[in-house]
This record gives sequence, C-alpha cells and structure tokens, in this order.
Amino acid sequence: MPRLRQPTLADFILLLALMFVVFALAQALVEYLTLAGEAIRYPYPLEYGEGPILDQVVRLARGESVYPAALTLPPHRVTHDPPLFHLVQAPFIAAGPTFAHGRTVSLAGALAGVAFLTLIAHRLTGDWLASLIGGFLLLAFPHVVFWSLFNRADTLALALSLAALYAVLRWSQRRLGLALAAALFVLAIYTRLDFLLAGPATAALWLASQRRRREALWLLIGVAGASLAIFLALNLATAGGFFQHVITARLIGFSLFPVVGQFINLFVHAAFIIIGGILFLVLERTSEPTRSWHFALIYPICAALAGLAAGLPGSSVNSVYELVAAVCVLTAATIAWVGSNPWLRIAALAVVALQLTDLRDWTREDYWPVVVGKMQLRREVTQLAEMVQRAEGDVLADEFNGLLPLQGRRIYIQPAEFMQLHQAGLWSDAALVEAIERRTFPVIALYEPMGGAAQIVQRWTPRVRQAIYANYEQTGRLAEALIYTPRH
Repeated sequence: MPRLRQPTLADFILLLALMFVVFALAQALVEYLTLAGEAIRYPYPLEYGEGPILDQVVRLARGESVYPAALTLPPHRVTHDPPLFHLVQAPFIAAGPTFAHGRTVSLAGALAGVAFLTLIAHRLTGDWLASLIGGFLLLAFPHVVFWSLFNRADTLALALSLAALYAVLRWSQRRLGLALAAALFVLAIYTRLDFLLAGPATAALWLASQRRRREALWLLIGVAGASLAIFLALNLATAGGFFQHVITARLIGFSLFPVVGQFINLFVHAAFIIIGGILFLVLERTSEPTRSWHFALIYPICAALAGLAAGLPGSSVNSVYELVAAVCVLTAATIAWVGSNPWLRIAALAVVALQLTDLRDWTREDYWPVVVGKMQLRREVTQLAEMVQRAEGDVLADEFNGLLPLQGRRIYIQPAEFMQLHQAGLWSDAALVEAIERRTFPVIALYEPMGGAAQIVQRWTPRVRQAIYANYEQTGRLAEALIYTPRH
C-alpha cells in the first residue's frame, strides 16, 4: 500500500493563499449580486444613457424605426447601437416600460462572461483552479461590475464575443463549429459595434498561429460577409438611417485623452497581474511551450486596439471591456504556467490576492458611490417623475430623460449627442432655441450635481443655455437637477 505524502510547509501556505483568493472573489461576487439586485429593482434611470435606450426599445416594440434618416427634425434622437439588445427587450414592453429588463439582461451577460472566460482558460490550460480564478476575476474589475448594472448593451456583447472565442477553441475543427463562432461574433457586433475588432481578430490570428490558416480565412469571410449583408439590409430598410446613426453620429469628436486615461487607470489598478502576465509571456518562451501562450498574447493586443473606442464621445469604462477580459485570461494562463511548483503558485496567488484588494478598494471608492448615491435620491426622483407626468407638453431633460419613456412620453432631444453633432457641424440648434424662446416646454430639468462636472455646459449648446436662462426661471432643485419653468 503506497504511503501518503506528508503535508509540507509549502502545502499549508499554498492552501492559505488559495483561501485568501477564494474569499476575496466570493466577496466581490456577493457584493456585485447584491447591488445588481438593487439596481434591477430600482425603477428610475441610474445614468444618462439608459433613458434613450428605453425610449428606443419602446419605439421598436411599437413597430417604429429607431434609425430615422433625418436627424434635423424633432424629436432629436440618436440610436448609436445596432438593434439586438433592443430586440431582446422588446417582447417584454407590453407589460410596461421598465429598466429592469435591460439590467437583467446585462447581469446575465456578466455571469455568462464569467462562465465563458472560465471555459476559455480551461480549454487553453487544462487547469480548473487557474481557470476559475481567471473567470471570476472579471467581477472584481469595476469596469464590468459598474457598467453591467445599467440598461446597456455592452455586457451582452461581451458575453456573445467570449462565447464565440470559446467556440473557436473548442469546435473550430468542424465546419459547424466555425459557423457557430462566426454567428456569435456577428451577434456580438450587432449588439454593440465596438466588438467588431478584438474577438474576430483574436480568433483568426490564433487559428493562423496554429497553422490553420484556411479555418482563419473562412471564419473572417463568414463574419465579414454576414455583418456586411445585415448592415446593407438595415441601411436599405431605414433609407440610410442606420449608417447615419450607428456610424456617422458615433464616429465624431474622437479624442486621445480618454483613451490614455482608461489605459493608465487600468494599468495602475491592475499592475500586479498585468506585470505578472507580461513576465509569463516573456519567460514562457525560455521554457517548455504552453498551449495558452499564443492566445494570451494575441487577445490583449487586439483588445487594446479595440480600446481606442474610449476616445469616442459617450464612451466610458465599457470601452475597455475586452481588455479587462483579456487580462483575466492572461492571469489564468500565468497561474497555470507555474504548474506544480508550490512556491511559484504561492507567489502567483499572493499577487492575485493583493490585486483583488486594490480592485475592491477602487470599486468601492470610485464606482459604487455613483450608483448608491442615485438610489438614495429615490424620493426626490419620484417627485420629479410626478412633475413630468403632470406636465402638458414635451419636457426637456438630460440625466433624467429616462423618466419620459417610463411615463409614456417621448424624449424630445438627447442633448449630449446633439451637442456633439452641433460641434461637428451636422446639426443646428436654431429650431430648439426658437422653441425655448416660445416657452414651448412646461418643464426643463438640467442635471448639475454639487461638486461634479459641469454637465449643463457639456450637454447643452451655449445658445440653448442662454435661451433657457432668458425665458425660464429656476423654481426648484430635485435629485441634483435644476428645475426650470417658463417666466410669466
């Protein structure tokens, strides 16, 4: 009978390090699910972009076009995203407009992202422990746990893209597997156009690195061909409106500063695991090659290129979603690479534990307060919603424009988007100024948080602001929004 190996000091320290990592990941998951549940139950908009998306879903459910060709005629609304995320929600609108459907889809996308990241890492490494750590690490990054609380398309797109990458790793030897991967990539693209590059490019380059250039070519042909066909069909059906909304109105006002800011923030707060991943990519070439190396190198590079979308107007932490996912895969590959050497694995787990502490603090300090602060204003937002409901005529609002579709009203203008169009010379504010001077709007609600950025200046053109101040008077302040009514 073989003798059992006696536990060593290294085994004990390894178990202790693993317990720290598991506890930190479990804590991050519980905190995320708790806040996500509260967000789903919260009936009002949590950020500016949720309102236009709900308005688009309502219009789509009624059979209306959400990509009108003319941007100059009121109501002034822009639909930046392709329609898949809206179509997922549209069947449920019959029960009444709500943000809960989109937020639930976003939560499901985040959890699916964790699952597919784990499966991708395991397919590459064969190490379940490293793969589970890499997968659940996704929910420690504030980018995902913050943005996935909202009625936004990005998290569903991320889940579809990761599912496509797993299909490539798992079934690309078969034609049906390649077709499935191509279909999932196309679905991700038509959920959020920003997912056009990183996923398909990673899949094709990885296949090429495995000397499977034919499969890489067929995958690219499938994704490009289907995407182009759908684009042409949508553009034809909307008389050019789809191109106008998704391309022209989106690709204006690019700035490199937000890109640099997002990349620096990510590196500063995830420096330990990023540096560890770079060491793996360099040192692995001096040892026995691993199956994960090519993918772990290609995906971050492609995701970093896709992250340039951070420079487009309206982009936020969502622009580096795929880069965060790539860092998670790289971390799993690094942990798996240290293999059975207990001291190296202890060092890797210690680095992850330290990183999780930093990410948790970053999330709690910079991101949770934004959402919790909005929820704490619920009583005042309810009063604002009642004011909107009583108003006779169109209401102008920015941060709380989501109250309008909730009340069965139309959004008259999306000010941030049309501010960008105005600056690009693609829209004139003359008609809106004239309407304000006629005192057409019974209520105007302009968001201006105490100590925050000057949202009024960023979202409304100078002539519009001057017209409001000249023809309206401030009569109140609710939920950090200044309430204006016509002068008598």
